[in-house]
Amino acid sequence: MHPARASRLPLLLLLASLAAACGPASRSHPAHPPASAVLQEVGDHYAELGRIADSLTAETDANDRASGELAQVAALNLAGRIGRARGGFEAITLAMNAVQLERTRGMWVRLAVTEAALDLLYEDATRLASDPFATAGELNALSSQLAGSLELGRVSSRLAARQVQLEAAVP
Repeated sequence: MHPARASRLPLLLLLASLAAACGPASRSHPAHPPASAVLQEVGDHYAELGRIADSLTAETDANDRASGELAQVAALNLAGRIGRARGGFEAITLAMNAVQLERTRGMWVRLAVTEAALDLLYEDATRLASDPFATAGELNALSSQLAGSLELGRVSSRLAARQVQLEAAVP
């Protein structure tokens, strides 16, 4: 994707969610879960995947250059799990209204960074899974990077959920 287009993506997502919110009142819209619930759910997914990444990091040796099917299988499993965790940012963006997005802007940006990292790490995991010369060291590096990205997303989503909950509690 061209860098100029990538920088406009968050703005386009915000505009799309605002446009959807401003549609005709006569249409029946399915009830959407509250933003705090979506933020909490995404944070839970990040935490679960983070535990898996931490386990892989602990079980693999960063200096192990031996190739093996085990690294490929673990990378394939990790790619599948990353694939299921992707999309949390879009769900959060759609669940939040403009005021919530503005009040949690810093955390929302961190969640966008987490989603971008998940996309890149998904590609890396998929590549590693198809590489017959994959090593445990490469898997270790991948899982370590993934754990860091997920921790950023987990903390950011939990902080944003608290902010949104506090906002809802204030009359």
